[in-house]
Amino acid sequence: MAHPAAQLRWPAGERKHENRDRVEAAVQHEVRRQHKRIRGLLREVRRHITLKDPCALARLRMQLRELARWLPQHFELEEAASSLRWLVSIAPDLAYRAARLRGHHAALSQEVQSLVDFADAIEHQGEIEQLAARLVPFVRTLEAHEVEERRLASDLRARERAKG
Repeated sequence: MAHPAAQLRWPAGERKHENRDRVEAAVQHEVRRQHKRIRGLLREVRRHITLKDPCALARLRMQLRELARWLPQHFELEEAASSLRWLVSIAPDLAYRAARLRGHHAALSQEVQSLVDFADAIEHQGEIEQLAARLVPFVRTLEAHEVEERRLASDLRARERAKG
């Protein structure tokens, strides 16, 4: 089920709506909270992929399942929070970056589910190493994606301040 905030639609018109500012602040707070949770999950995934004990695989499966549950909801919230039309009105060059990042969301969600499926099918140690070979680049890609989203948000705030 989608996060309730993902159902938000901004009112038409300029940014003078006080309710929009309050709702946007609450949504951005939730996005930051989710970013923190995702970073924690990624740290745990990195830690468990390097462990060789039998319990590490069980913990890794659990972390991957949780990440697979969180990411689609997180991406929905981010997409609801950043109306492309609104971005175009503030800075068209940022709208292109936002659209490109949105395009990554489906691929990242599919890849984490594929990793969950692969982890669930593992039966011996050699397969854990195959999982690690797929997981490490995925974690790097997701981290780079989140960094780019933070840069975009920072650039957008700077443009808003400049426009007054």
